[in-house]
Amino acid sequence: MKKKFKEFKRALNEELAKIDESSALHIGRVLGVDFNEIPLEEFVKGCAVEFEEHPDVHKGNAIVAAQIALAHLREGKNYYQLLEEMEKKLK
Repeated sequence: MKKKFKEFKRALNEELAKIDESSALHIGRVLGVDFNEIPLEEFVKGCAVEFEEHPDVHKGNAIVAAQIALAHLREGKNYYQLLEEMEKKLK
């Protein structure tokens, strides 16, 4: 059982590293994300941002990175869009 979970976790980490709509849907289903409530496009952005920008927090764990993204999106459905706009203004 542990071996299967480790294999699943490794595959999920690889999937998140190349996040696209299909892999975000898969990860979201694993986490129980309701895509009627959380916009898929924002979830994709969020997963990519958290995985790329904060390796010290998630330590390569795709599920943790996606959970962080999900927590931000529950605060505001356009969290990553606003973050992107803010970063553009600061440049």
